[in-house]
Amino acid sequence: MGTNTHVVIFSSGNQYSTILQLSRKLESSKCKCTLWTDLFTRQNEDNKFALLPTLLKKIPTFDFAIILATPDESISRTRNGITETFQGMRDNVIFEIGLCTMALGCNRTIILQHKKVHLFDDLIGVSGITQNESLLSASALGVKCFTYSSIAQLHLLHKDIIEYINYESQVFSPVVIGAACSTATGYFNMFIKRIITCLSDLEIAQNYKKEVDILVPYYIGNHIFHDIKDFYDKYGFEKATQPMNSGRDISFYYKIKENRFIVCDIPTSIGASYQMARDILSIDAADIIDTDSENRFLEKEANMFFLTLKKLLIKETLGNDIEIIISRLNKNSY
Repeated sequence: MGTNTHVVIFSSGNQYSTILQLSRKLESSKCKCTLWTDLFTRQNEDNKFALLPTLLKKIPTFDFAIILATPDESISRTRNGITETFQGMRDNVIFEIGLCTMALGCNRTIILQHKKVHLFDDLIGVSGITQNESLLSASALGVKCFTYSSIAQLHLLHKDIIEYINYESQVFSPVVIGAACSTATGYFNMFIKRIITCLSDLEIAQNYKKEVDILVPYYIGNHIFHDIKDFYDKYGFEKATQPMNSGRDISFYYKIKENRFIVCDIPTSIGASYQMARDILSIDAADIIDTDSENRFLEKEANMFFLTLKKLLIKETLGNDIEIIISRLNKNSY
């Protein structure tokens, strides 16, 4: 995608050295990893500060989360008069799985499960499970889970984890905190569909091959609107406004090059993601100003906007005589 894949890694406190080694392996494959311990940058030296607001702010800024599920607790429970004991994760690790799946989606939350660890019913999607059934991998039921038998063997999962991340990075995720998915859908309906209708009837375009180029930026910043205007000016696009039979008029930028009538659009609605990111990161928490979190979030939103548009274009059949090209905006776009 042209950007790093940002991964946050959670574990119990006594597994710090394990996830540090894991992060180094992943970073050798172009992942940029953050350990959970690095999320809590305090504003003062007070030993007591709220962890939850920081987690709510920071988790949505990542592309993927990896949770190391180790048998750190001995748990006893009674159901229907039957008492059973098993090994499980720390309660804070269970809580972080919930936060990550809600913020990033199940397909972008990866659990590394020690084979002795009991997975709770809601995670594996089955109620009334038995002791043996509880040790089944959750992957078969929608949550990505890699199993291992000892910490010493954890490094053997590196290749599988990277392959999974590379694949899922190209997949639209319907469950995600951010504005990108909804704004991309709105843009598809309000601009792409309407410009296709417009070009089908536009008199000055009738003798040319028609092309619509959608350029999605790699990054969203507060200067995005100024950058878009400069791009149109630099590459000689003219603004036009065309009345529509239904709804409001449509405005677009175009130029004629050789035998092609080219409409170019850089979606301005993606700017909604900038405000969304700023709103989420303004949650009051015991941390310092963190530009890395904002940059991660805005890169992720731009990527998700792009993936959503790609999925919509594949799903729906538009004008057969109009070529629609969706790509990423960079210095070599034209």
